[in-house]
Amino acid sequence: MPTIDLPAAGPATCIVVESRSLDGARIAVRITTSEALSGRYSLQVRKSDAAGSAVMEQAGGFATGAGETRGFGQVLVSVAPAGELVLDARIAFNGTTVRCGHQRTDSL
Repeated sequence: MPTIDLPAAGPATCIVVESRSLDGARIAVRITTSEALSGRYSLQVRKSDAAGSAVMEQAGGFATGAGETRGFGQVLVSVAPAGELVLDARIAFNGTTVRCGHQRTDSL
């Protein structure tokens, strides 16, 4: 199964949205499709800060209608402002895997 990096994703694109607050972060996968589509998503979050490190993984199915943007999966994690998050998200459909882009905001 080939893996495609954005933006050459064909009928679907995805982005990992990281929303930070003073002591935590909310991470979610947002999928946009140009046609009705179903498949699977996976999300891996690696956290590292003064309090320690952790790895969280989440996966599941998705289904969207044509021209639709929907959120799938959500992880809430405690992380210090100087802490590091490494995010890896992918969607798979019709024999293709797409690696998601990343968007960070500084408010939950």
